[in-house]
Amino acid sequence: SDWFWWYGDEHRGPDNHVFDLLFRKHVMRVYELLECEIPEKLRLPIITQKYKQEVLMPDALLTPVIDGKLSHFYEWFGAGKYECLASDSTMHRVFRLISTIYFGFDHDFFYLRLDFFNQSNVASIKEPIITIKFSDLSDKTLRFPLKPTHAKVENEGKCHFAMDEILEIAINRKFLWTEAFGKLAFVVEISDGKQVLERWPEVGALEYVLPEKNKELFWHQ
Repeated sequence: SDWFWWYGDEHRGPDNHVFDLLFRKHVMRVYELLECEIPEKLRLPIITQKYKQEVLMPDALLTPVIDGKLSHFYEWFGAGKYECLASDSTMHRVFRLISTIYFGFDHDFFYLRLDFFNQSNVASIKEPIITIKFSDLSDKTLRFPLKPTHAKVENEGKCHFAMDEILEIAINRKFLWTEAFGKLAFVVEISDGKQVLERWPEVGALEYVLPEKNKELFWHQ
């Protein structure tokens, strides 16, 4: 009941986003206890305000080595970049997992790289899973077990990935689109089994349009 009182029109203030998040977290927990899928609309704020997303877009083609390591300094040069904590996040917690999301592409693959704050935090999760949700592509979803592996792991021809110091993923563009180009809108979640621990971005999605082969135009930032 406190939420409704403090969040009412007569009590609008700088902490409304906290009450908004807490309320939605309680409702989402009910879905988790019932072992039901959480509706996507519960992940969006009820309060109407603008959320800033600190995103740098790709400005070059790249083809990283998928080995779970930063093989050389320029391996991800030209990638897009999303700093999780630079966004207007409501996740005010000490226990942090994902720090940065990189994304880029070449003519065959769309690439993702996840950096983590602390490997020990990830290791403490009983059943760590990374989920990539593509909201504009018939709800295509990919899941990756977040356990260290030095070998490249194939995923039914859709993608391959490796986890060591970082998580590197290569997703076949023809899996995403028959024509191998189009609009992307995706979010990254890290879970312990079915329980979502973090979602980035918290509001909305990371969006990018992958151009047709040999029709790339990059504007350096």
